[in-house]
Amino acid sequence: MPKTAQNIVKPRRVRKRRERAGYRFLGDQPYTQPNDPLGYDHLVERLGTLITKSRSSSPFVIGIEGPWGVGKSSVMLKLRDRLGEDGLRTVYYNAWNHEGRRGATEALLKTVLAALDQDILQRWMRFDRREKLKRASVALLRFPVLALAARVGLGNAVDKVWDRLEKSVEVANEFHDRFSEAMREWSTRNAASGEPALLVVFIDDLDRCSDKSVMEILTAVKLYLTVPRCIFVIGYDRMAVDELIHRRIAQSTAVKGSMYLEKMIQVPFSIPQPNTEAAQTCLDQYLQEAAVAPLFAGCEDIIIKGTDGNPRKMKRIINVFLLRWLVGEATGLEVPPELLALLLLLNLHDRGFSFLVDRDFGVIERFADYARISRAVDQAPNAALLPAEIRSLIMERSYFHLGGDTESREQVRESLRGAFPPLFQGYCQDERLCELVLSIKDAASGVSREAAERVAKVSQEPIEREPEGPPPPGWLPATCKEGLMGMPTTFKAAKAAGVSAVIQFKMTGPDPGDYYIEVKDGNCTAIEGEHASPTVTINAPSDVWLKIMRRELDATTAFMSGQFTFTGDMGTMMQMGSWFE
Repeated sequence: MPKTAQNIVKPRRVRKRRERAGYRFLGDQPYTQPNDPLGYDHLVERLGTLITKSRSSSPFVIGIEGPWGVGKSSVMLKLRDRLGEDGLRTVYYNAWNHEGRRGATEALLKTVLAALDQDILQRWMRFDRREKLKRASVALLRFPVLALAARVGLGNAVDKVWDRLEKSVEVANEFHDRFSEAMREWSTRNAASGEPALLVVFIDDLDRCSDKSVMEILTAVKLYLTVPRCIFVIGYDRMAVDELIHRRIAQSTAVKGSMYLEKMIQVPFSIPQPNTEAAQTCLDQYLQEAAVAPLFAGCEDIIIKGTDGNPRKMKRIINVFLLRWLVGEATGLEVPPELLALLLLLNLHDRGFSFLVDRDFGVIERFADYARISRAVDQAPNAALLPAEIRSLIMERSYFHLGGDTESREQVRESLRGAFPPLFQGYCQDERLCELVLSIKDAASGVSREAAERVAKVSQEPIEREPEGPPPPGWLPATCKEGLMGMPTTFKAAKAAGVSAVIQFKMTGPDPGDYYIEVKDGNCTAIEGEHASPTVTINAPSDVWLKIMRRELDATTAFMSGQFTFTGDMGTMMQMGSWFE
């Protein structure tokens, strides 16, 4: 931990309100301009070239996968423009925009059919009336032209057509055959340089739709539209769509959502996590746009780490800061923007410590003192060699009694542990946290205790992170045993790199039992029983721990209120939560 916090934020006097008028919120529109700060332009160029060269391999479906806010829409819109430069015809369909309106299948097919030449659709409607479509009914026979006519307000009858179409496999097969013929004619007519024309259909925001709409859209692609000269590019959060499909089909089949998607998507492409440099460039741009760059100077790494470099989450943090600052101003609270920014960063960096500050703002000063004393004790072999300012601090604040110059380091350290909360020992290992606390202490030095506490309250409301999508099947356990034994399925090996630990769970109450998980060499195993020498032992009523696993109860809140206890290594206990989804 550095001796000063000046490399974080240099506290400044509160500026007058008129000088802060430059602050502004950030929007959430996809980034379609050149020189994408996340470096997606290079990715789009290569993917566009590959699609153009693969036209003879059509039909196929490309899945653009990634969590919410990572930039799927930006990539898809850039890819659409890139393919347009190669002369490919593109159609963009936002599934979420049609949610709650007419049937998802109807809306999708209308969008695709509208991209074809009108005279081809008209000939398609008249072709071969004497066979299967004639038996289907006159209304069904006219479906293609109704889809086209819907653009000029003549498609009201299509609702009735769809009621019949969805119930008839024969008609669905006929539709597929006729659409394939229409696409072949369209592709030949619009060929360029000897290459047949290609239609690329983009389907975005699939993961934001209901399970019913997701299944309708995927079924329409598979049954009706997967024909030569037609390629689909579908954007979605894999975890979310897996769950939506599973929720829809679980009662009728043993097929999992992931298996269904694997059958549908021939070319899955996961948008890479932004590297640190790209995330830094992106964040710098956002901070400049919002005119808040000086307030977060030196703290960019906390924002990037706390948001995983997700563009939408980074914007959200900035907007949360601005909104809470405005709320404070509107309620008559002169909020030093530097102090509020630092407290929000503390909330983002460590929710548990932020909770302690919310309960008692004096924790900031006490922890800062603890960190200073602890560092000094680590460097001095005995009490006699402690710096004079540290000795004065201990005596002035009456933290503990220094027995004499002959007192050993271990004796001083024991006195230190007895004078401060046990949690401080673990938190002191986090140098970034220590830096933040020192900066907060400095920023609050010119503010009354009452005002500082009010600012802490304003900043304390949880910064809710953008949901990563619905939890996968089985994520919410029904019993404590189910949750503990299922922990390996949610293990994040990358977050536990180099970790070797055993966590013992001793459950009491309505669902008692002993369990332990072992984390070693990037693997996690769960075993029922007791371990001879666990790293950490957690003692809790089973109903309390079940609520924690189901995310119905915050673990830090439960611990601070005495609902469970633990013994063993503090650092392991603090890190454990990051090892699992």
